[in-house]
Amino acid sequence: MQSESYYSLPEETSTAQLDISAAHTAKPSFFKRLWNVKYLLWCFFLPAALMWLIYIAMKVYPFGEESVLVLDLNAQYVYYFEWLRRLLHGEGSFLYTFERTLGGEFLGIFAYYLASPFSAIVALFPKKMITEALLVMFLLKTGLCGLTFGTYLHKTRPRNPVAVVIFSTMYALCAYAVVQQHNTMWIDNLIFLPLILLGIEEMIKHGKFKLYVICLSLALFSNYYIGYMTCIFVALYFFYYYFSRTDDERNPHGLKLHFLRAFGRIAIYSLIVICICSAIILPAYYSLTFGKTTFSDPSFGLSQKFDFLDLLSKMYFGSYDTVRPEGLPFLYTGMLAFILLPLYFIAPHIRLREKVASGFLVLFMIAGFNASTLDLIWHGFQLPNWLNYRQSFLLCFLFLVMAYKAYEGLKQIGYRYAILSSGAIAAILIVMQKLGYDNPPDLTAVWPSLLFCVLYLFLLRACTLYSKNARETAALVLAIVVSLEMFCAGLANTTALDKDVIYSSRTSYRSFIDRVQPITDQVQDLDDSFYRMEKTVHRKTNDNLALGIRGLSNSTSTLNAKTINLLQKLGLASKAHWSKYVGSTPILDSLMNVKYVIAEDAATVPDIYDTVLQDEENTLIAYKNPYVLSLAFGVSPDTADFLLDDERFDTPFERMNQLITAMLGEDETVEIFREVHVADTEYSNCSTSMVVGHRKFTPKDSSYSAMITYTLDIDSDDVLYCYFPSEYPREIKLK
Repeated sequence: MQSESYYSLPEETSTAQLDISAAHTAKPSFFKRLWNVKYLLWCFFLPAALMWLIYIAMKVYPFGEESVLVLDLNAQYVYYFEWLRRLLHGEGSFLYTFERTLGGEFLGIFAYYLASPFSAIVALFPKKMITEALLVMFLLKTGLCGLTFGTYLHKTRPRNPVAVVIFSTMYALCAYAVVQQHNTMWIDNLIFLPLILLGIEEMIKHGKFKLYVICLSLALFSNYYIGYMTCIFVALYFFYYYFSRTDDERNPHGLKLHFLRAFGRIAIYSLIVICICSAIILPAYYSLTFGKTTFSDPSFGLSQKFDFLDLLSKMYFGSYDTVRPEGLPFLYTGMLAFILLPLYFIAPHIRLREKVASGFLVLFMIAGFNASTLDLIWHGFQLPNWLNYRQSFLLCFLFLVMAYKAYEGLKQIGYRYAILSSGAIAAILIVMQKLGYDNPPDLTAVWPSLLFCVLYLFLLRACTLYSKNARETAALVLAIVVSLEMFCAGLANTTALDKDVIYSSRTSYRSFIDRVQPITDQVQDLDDSFYRMEKTVHRKTNDNLALGIRGLSNSTSTLNAKTINLLQKLGLASKAHWSKYVGSTPILDSLMNVKYVIAEDAATVPDIYDTVLQDEENTLIAYKNPYVLSLAFGVSPDTADFLLDDERFDTPFERMNQLITAMLGEDETVEIFREVHVADTEYSNCSTSMVVGHRKFTPKDSSYSAMITYTLDIDSDDVLYCYFPSEYPREIKLK
């Protein structure tokens, strides 16, 4: 019988050996793993740098006097960011603010416009640099769009660092990301979308849920409106991914009843996401009940919204049309992606089931644009007010992933198919030009598109060479050309946006705020009681939020319809989602607690108001209303029976007389305003007609001014007020 043998090592040798074995089996450290993916930093810095160069070319401060303020960012959002900065510095309340029309809840505004974690950046900058804070926010979000898309490709595809950087740059600077950048709260969903979809894939394959729950929660929290669209796409993507993959790909662990398990997981974790975000969704829903749901009366009848060739035109370089109601989806993702997209469907390395699933998903997304009923569902059952097809970034993501997969298999596909794809794209563009399409325009779209088609054909040929050095060199040159294209396309889009709706200069914003802020601060230092303050000089309707004064003016999509209707019925300029301190009277001021009015012209303020102080330049004067009432005051019980919308009242003056009568409990009408008789009306070069229940005035000869002259019987030197009701207000000259 053979005896057992035992062996031993010196203690220090044994320990060393164990350490070496552990080193071979231990996972790489966090920093080592981070170093292995350091190329992803290019996915962040390259698009962010290109976006900054675009703004430099647009002469945005400090490289000029322009700013990033455009459209609603200029008219609304910048003022919300001003107020958010005050909140984060300890002023005001997240729940309620008197700085919006007569006062109202603020969480609805926060939920729609400011809930993004990136919004807090404004608190890091001084008040005078709010536009620079927004610029930094935009550049950071651009970089993060590229980083998350790069992360998605890194995790789901064989590693190709240069290609990942190329396609991440195209995602971060696609037309949607550039043109809609001023709607900064929407861009968060572009950032989180790749990670959400990566989370879905991880959940299906391995049951992991953290990435999905965290990123979808952040997307919904940042903007519930675009987040709602992302949720629809999440549902579509789950079925798309599951049925486009083989069983080994979607179920690597061989689990039984795998589809039911995967479907149950995504349903449960999606419900958890909604519960997490209920803290922001419920206040937002409460805010919407004040009138947003009645903002429009959409028709659910099915109709086609555009011709398909029109949609194809938006795939080309410089194919900006407009952000106005007639605008088409922004689908440009780069000419390289456009050329590669058809190759996806003939790539031999991509399974047929995936091609079929991708085709159906693309067609469904396009139908969501073109079928009016589906488009209405995508937009939360409300017609968008400008800025149509807000879900188009989802299709841009899908296009780029498909193009990337085609790029991976370019050698197997064959170069001749790239020639055919590029030739077809060029031919369609030439046909569009012949047909007289304004979009895309000749110099800024047709010629650059054709040029980049030719450049990419040469570079794609070089990328299929057998020499490794030649392929790597070609890939680097391709990255440079793509960067050049995305910079030029981004500049073309921002320039076109500027022509369409005009970027505001930094000076136009800062000079107004810096001019008015000192005198409003002086009034508040002089009188620290509760009162409302207004002004007859305006930049936009949301000035009060930036100035920190309580007033009557405000504009927001999260409107309070009853408040706006009240002010409109009492004569203030108010309609739909806005009200503005234009058309007020001493009676309205007194009732609404307007104690001070800032003006530059005494003629715009009632002569019974007292002058309180002037600014240093003597250009603005603060007036005090000596008859102002407090925020709350006692009235007759008869006021409760007063009907604001009583059809007997043709003008705000009649309504105001009856309201004062009811408040005082008088039997006879208190005639605060007396009607003036119109003795004669004379029309000069002007014709009148009735259109849909209102009177329309039209110049007979548009080359000359049209005029209406009213002759009045006036028996006193009292102030004269006039009222011109209109469902379609237009600017006129009144004298």
